[in-house]
Amino acid sequence: LLQTAAALRNTRLRASPDKSADPILRIDRGTEVGVLGVEGEWVHVKMSYKTKVAEGWVEKSSLDLSNYTDPGRRP
Repeated sequence: LLQTAAALRNTRLRASPDKSADPILRIDRGTEVGVLGVEGEWVHVKMSYKTKVAEGWVEKSSLDLSNYTDPGRRP
């Protein structure tokens, strides 16, 4: 089951975890994305866009991850 997070502000889905990476598309505030994983200050996400599925990277500070539990973490 894929965990989700909501965009806290308008942001960009990027091709790689780097501010200079090409933006794939804009994510509007409140949009839900599926969280594939977290790497440092970046989140690997998957989302529906029109009739396609887009996958890429979003800055961690742009997402509400309060309900996200890292599957690799032990309690």
